[in-house]
Amino acid sequence: MKRPFKYSLLALSLGVAIAGYKGVLPLPSSEATTNDKLAVEVQDQISASDYLTADEISANQLTLAQQPDALKLIEDGDQALSSNDYFAAYKFYSAAAQTKNTSAIIKLAELLEMGAIGGEPKIERALKLYQTASDLGSIDATLLLASFYELGINVPEDINKASELYLTAANNESPKALRWLVERARFEPGFAKKAQVMQWNLSLVKTGDMKAMLDAGNAYYSGTGVKQDKEMALKLFEDAAEQGNDSAHTMLAEILLYDHDVDRNPAQAVEWLKESATNGNPRAQAMLGIAISSLNDLAPEGITVDDKDAFHWIEKSLEQDYPLSHSYAGQFYLSSTGTKQDIPRAVEHFIRGTELGNADAMVNLGWQLIHGQGIEKDEKRAFELISAAADMNYPNAIYNLGWMYENGIGTKQDYEMAIKLYQKSADLDDPSGTYNLAEMYEKGRGINANTEAALRLYKEAHRIGDTRAKEKLDVYAKQGDFQVENNSNV
Repeated sequence: MKRPFKYSLLALSLGVAIAGYKGVLPLPSSEATTNDKLAVEVQDQISASDYLTADEISANQLTLAQQPDALKLIEDGDQALSSNDYFAAYKFYSAAAQTKNTSAIIKLAELLEMGAIGGEPKIERALKLYQTASDLGSIDATLLLASFYELGINVPEDINKASELYLTAANNESPKALRWLVERARFEPGFAKKAQVMQWNLSLVKTGDMKAMLDAGNAYYSGTGVKQDKEMALKLFEDAAEQGNDSAHTMLAEILLYDHDVDRNPAQAVEWLKESATNGNPRAQAMLGIAISSLNDLAPEGITVDDKDAFHWIEKSLEQDYPLSHSYAGQFYLSSTGTKQDIPRAVEHFIRGTELGNADAMVNLGWQLIHGQGIEKDEKRAFELISAAADMNYPNAIYNLGWMYENGIGTKQDYEMAIKLYQKSADLDDPSGTYNLAEMYEKGRGINANTEAALRLYKEAHRIGDTRAKEKLDVYAKQGDFQVENNSNV
């Protein structure tokens, strides 16, 4: 059966990806400690006669009498192997293997597997030796067997068996096995529970794995598979950023710029973006451009506004045809920020960004279609574009779609749907969506007027950056209400 994906340790070592499989991972049980004790008992029960022949054991007695040090025997075997003296190498490895040295057992198995002794590969015997080394606690042997079962090398392909072996290695903190399990979970969401994937990533974080730092950071930030902890997410992103990871730079910068749930630091965010932008990261270039422009409202927070420099960074990002840069470039041309106003060119960029699948560009193009600015007016097409962007779970698109329902633009007016969409965007911390939801409660549009709910939402909108909300709060502070009219029957 053709399977969609395979990510093998063998492939990792060769630097290639191999198409492959599907399966369900057996999760580790609470009996891990008990299983470790059983493993020790199994090791104690293994004797040389379980994996060596009587003739080999007999011959090994003399060799061991002359050199009882297993490490020295392996060294002698390696030297013999480098001279293509396979029989001498086998003799030394066999003697060392008799002492339960797993490296020697693996080397012995490799000679048998390749047919170096006797001219014919002895696969069954080699597999038994690999299994013995694995039973004796060799992670290398466990990983090797796992790759055999994964790829169908020397054994029938058996992904369940391979998964068990990788899990055994992962439980012994093998970075390769942990990475393999995480990648399978990434491509096959039903492969493991999110909480388990998080634990694997945290184990990889201890090894300095930057990809795991990003994955674990995202999980902490969104509360996926673990209790949400944005401060811990920041710490992980900072660790990865300090090691030079460009993706971490942009993730960290976005949080420090816009997330009001943490101790924001826009000035530090700009420094992170400058470092990555200078290194050619197109996302960092686009983000830096918008951050230091007058289109943003970050000047009071320590950002030096420079529209010309901002537009320069947008142009650098455009050189790589980065989707978001087209949306930003359109905004710069539309508002004559850092360049001359050029509405047709702005629309061209919104169209290109839309073609590349950027949700922000879809929303901006939608607005041009609503107003017929630089393009023929088409509210229906605008509604379709903004709906598509909302389907991508883009908060600003969800808010704009709510606005279209509220005002009957490109669709039938529907306050109930507008409220639903405003609530969804508010749940995603969109300032405009939160403000508009407050306004629905204030004016009683499609819902019973509720001053308390409106006040709470206006406060939240102000907290997360909507400048209009302060005016509402000031009015309420002066007169004690919003002069609410109840239009719930509209």
